[in-house]
Amino acid sequence: MEEIENKIKIEMEEDALSKIKKIVVYAKDIEAEGSSTRYGEIIEDKFNTPEEKYNKKIVKKFLNDMSSIINLIADLFRNTTEFENDTKKFEKYRKNSIK
Repeated sequence: MEEIENKIKIEMEEDALSKIKKIVVYAKDIEAEGSSTRYGEIIEDKFNTPEEKYNKKIVKKFLNDMSSIINLIADLFRNTTEFENDTKKFEKYRKNSIK
C-alpha cells in the first residue's frame, strides 16, 4: 500500500483511502491463512491436525475479518451505479454476518 501511495498520485477522498488501508490490513491475515495447509502439518517431528491449529476464537476472527472487508467494500461502492447490484448482495450478507 505504501508503494502505491508513494509512486502513484491518485486523487481519492481521504475516507475512501482510509477504507482501502483497512481492507489491506484485514487481507494480510486472511492471505496468510490462504497459504496454510488444511490437512495438518508436521512441526518438530509431530503431526498437528487442523483441529489443533484452529480453535473457535481463530475461526471467528477470520470470519469477522472477512465480514469487515465486505462491509468496507460495500461502503466504498454504495453510491456507484455500476456496482448497484453487487452492493445489494453485500447488504444482504451484512444483515446475516457474524456478530
